Amino acid sequence: MTSKILLNIPRLCLRGILHPVINTAGPVCSCRHLTSDVASQQNVIQNIFTRKEKDEHSKIIFRTDVTNPGDHEIRHEGLLYTIDRGIFRRISSDDCFNRFKIQVRTFQEACIMIRKPALEVIHAMKNFDPNLPMPKFILYGHLGVGKNMTLLQTMHYAYMNKWCIIQTPWPQQWIERYTEVSKSTHKPGRIDLPMEARAFLCQLKSQNGIVLNDYKTQYRYDWTEREATEIGTPLIELLKFGLQRVKFADDVVGALLKEIKLLASQRKIKVLVVADGINGFFGPTRMKISDKAFKDTEQAKAGTGFLPTSDLSLIDNFKRLLEPDMVNSICVATVDSNLIPKVNRTDTITPQYLLGREGFAALDPFIPIHVTNYSDKEATSMMEYYTDRRWIHKESGKTHEGRKQLMFLSNNNPRELFKVCTTM
Repeated sequence: MTSKILLNIPRLCLRGILHPVINTAGPVCSCRHLTSDVASQQNVIQNIFTRKEKDEHSKIIFRTDVTNPGDHEIRHEGLLYTIDRGIFRRISSDDCFNRFKIQVRTFQEACIMIRKPALEVIHAMKNFDPNLPMPKFILYGHLGVGKNMTLLQTMHYAYMNKWCIIQTPWPQQWIERYTEVSKSTHKPGRIDLPMEARAFLCQLKSQNGIVLNDYKTQYRYDWTEREATEIGTPLIELLKFGLQRVKFADDVVGALLKEIKLLASQRKIKVLVVADGINGFFGPTRMKISDKAFKDTEQAKAGTGFLPTSDLSLIDNFKRLLEPDMVNSICVATVDSNLIPKVNRTDTITPQYLLGREGFAALDPFIPIHVTNYSDKEATSMMEYYTDRRWIHKESGKTHEGRKQLMFLSNNNPRELFKVCTTM
């Protein structure tokens, strides 16, 4: 090896990698000095190539250039891929993926890990039978394990393949944090949430603008004595009507979902139904029946405490998508223990417990998919990514022992690992 370096010294000098040794003391230099200089230059070369190899190795370890989720295979498991930020903005609603949006703003890119639960769901989306009732996948697991990221990856696949995406917000947005209520103009006894319905229409337009432009209504809808939506009206125009006339936003949501369901049954479009915390749509709301707005409902006359979720027009319209006559579609949802009242909350995370009797009956049959903490390989890939993004900048966090400590402190939980690494 030393002889090869000696032979290549003139060529390396010309390239600027090595600097020639100039003896200013006299015309003769000792062999010992020449050997030490050659050895030091050899170490420089070795360090250059070693650093380059390490950089290339670290890039291969945690990231893949395959950005289309439809092309991901089991060999990509544990690697990260990047979603175009324009696509991410279109498919993510204002009330979803909030923690991940903070990470996107921090790292200036939407990068998520390819994990087995998402690969299983996408495989099912490629191979399901459109003539059978809609298969339902329920993601469950402890808090912070990445159920939302699985939803995001399936939504990315659906968007890239021109599926119609129907995504509900976090249930508390409808049953607790609502801004305005009114009596339904379509069915007596129902409660409308006009502002929440308008926000849902905005999200539907962002995620499905291309799909809604291509199809037209197959029913006539009468809103007032003078206003009606005729047969053959583009669906996007029906949606815009709901945005302009907020009073009818809930009814427009019902009409659009009815049209989408019909198009799916006619095999014209494929539909992905996404619900984060679907167990929140079953059971009581936080709306007290003693309020004047609800005095004419059947529950108020019966004297019960809170309105059931089935009395809300938005939730009732959404539940119609879960009926057995929904075909050419797939439902991917999560269950969350945060939606269970604290007095009833336990360590049980199974769908059967979190859905309750009503929710289990509405979704049965479904396929449960357990989302777990990171494996050691996945945790290592994520810490490599954090190092690349300078989220881990201390040298102690880049060592093997330091990373073992981070994995121990976080228990390989994705959310906790991100928090622990903030101090590194």
